[in-house]
Amino acid sequence: MTLSSLKISSKLAAVFAVMVVIVVGMGMVVHSRLSAIEAANNEMQHHSQIRDVSRDIRMAVSRMEAAMRAFMLTRNERYTKAIDARQTSIGESLGNLRKLAPARSAEFDAIETSIASWRKAVVDPIVAAARSPYGLSGALTRFQSEDADKAIEAAENAIDALTNAETASVAAGSNDQLSAGSSAQLALIGGIAALVLATTFSGWLLARLIATPIRSMTQTMRRLASGDKSVEVPAVGRKDEIGQMAGAVQVFKEQAIERDRLETDAETARVSEAEAKQRQADLEHAKAEDLRAFMGVVDASFDRLSSGDLTVRMAGKVAPE
Repeated sequence: MTLSSLKISSKLAAVFAVMVVIVVGMGMVVHSRLSAIEAANNEMQHHSQIRDVSRDIRMAVSRMEAAMRAFMLTRNERYTKAIDARQTSIGESLGNLRKLAPARSAEFDAIETSIASWRKAVVDPIVAAARSPYGLSGALTRFQSEDADKAIEAAENAIDALTNAETASVAAGSNDQLSAGSSAQLALIGGIAALVLATTFSGWLLARLIATPIRSMTQTMRRLASGDKSVEVPAVGRKDEIGQMAGAVQVFKEQAIERDRLETDAETARVSEAEAKQRQADLEHAKAEDLRAFMGVVDASFDRLSSGDLTVRMAGKVAPE
């Protein structure tokens, strides 16, 4: 089945269906990309929160070290309270990390254990020694020792690794978001371009399949109305409404041609009848002339007979009638 055989309503429905498919396809792609943007944004926010909390923990550890150093210099107990407060805040931050990423609880537990071990093995002994004037020198020596650095190094490295990993995840999420945004933009532009092309092509196709045949049909009907019956009726044989219209016009044309033929035959018959009547009239006239001539001869013969001329003869030819 060709396009020209489809009903006009089917042609319009097909064009509309193509438009719908393009719009739906574009919408699905854009929706997919927007969903990807949203997912990337959510993932980026998630990793940003973990990164920020890990930075807070790293800062709290540094402040614990600073408070320990300040206590050794001043032996002011508010710095020991600051150490306790920082460790409490570290515990709260690690609790927040467990809520944000429950699957990584073991990693956070290891950090908490390392900090607690450092507190027990380094911080508390140094603080206890620094409280005594006689133990301050030993406390400073221990604070500056390689063992003290190594005691907190594991926790610091784990926190730094966590921060760096989450920073990288945030950057990757940002890249994914940008990529999804670019894809959505390309899908939107491509969909609009496809829609414009489809609209243009559909307009051309409908003009070719509907508008052009209708214009041709209109011109044909005008020529038929003006008396030109030699015109060819376009679109005869099509299965759509235009084909039905062409069939009706073809019937009208054939009826007009038949009507002209009948009129011509009638005119020919009228001419033949008039000629027959004229021949009959001429024949009657000829008979009348013959009769008058015959009567003239008879009258002349009777006149001669009445005058005594018995030798008179009628030698003229007389019509059989």
